[in-house]
Amino acid sequence: MAAGVVLLLAGPVLADSNSDYRAGSDFAHQIQGQGTGSIQNFNPQDSIPGYNANPDETKYYGGVTAGGDSGLKNDGTTQWATGETGKTITESFMNKPKDILSPDAPFIETGRDVINRADSIVGNTGQQCSAQEINRSEFTNYTCERDTTVEEYCSRTATITGDWKYTDEYREVTISHSQFRFGRDGKKLVFSFTAPVSGTVENAELTVYAAFYFLNS
Repeated sequence: MAAGVVLLLAGPVLADSNSDYRAGSDFAHQIQGQGTGSIQNFNPQDSIPGYNANPDETKYYGGVTAGGDSGLKNDGTTQWATGETGKTITESFMNKPKDILSPDAPFIETGRDVINRADSIVGNTGQQCSAQEINRSEFTNYTCERDTTVEEYCSRTATITGDWKYTDEYREVTISHSQFRFGRDGKKLVFSFTAPVSGTVENAELTVYAAFYFLNS
């Protein structure tokens, strides 16, 4: 009797499975090609707000075989330096307060506490645990910050006060013959002397007496 019951129930199960398959197959035939048609007939202008088939950014793409960036790097640098976004980021970075590390910071204190309580946390227990004496050197780097040296220049105009006057001094000097140095330049007789005073010669007079009277004039 048990086997008969099983056979009677098997028939409806197969019938339901076939009907479900047929319904799914019919639905698949109905929608066949709709996905491809949706892609082929898709109009992005109607579905995507602000869609532009030829945006300005297309000039940077020269195809899969292009060798350069078509000016993308230069334009990016220029936009960073002149654009409001780049200026805002730069100002935020420059004006950001310094991160000050304090020995009393919570994460440092927690680390020190773990070191101090290492024996109670791990303990000398377990097959792989054994007490070890460790010698180590700790190096600490200290960094000092200071403002950049600022050089400033100022100018002022000096004035002379008091009484003064310009004066001219005229002096008459006689050079004796013993102070002259004589020489010859070809057929010419030349002479020189050292002036005992400095200044500008306004007038000079030379008197020469020769052994022959007719040469005197």
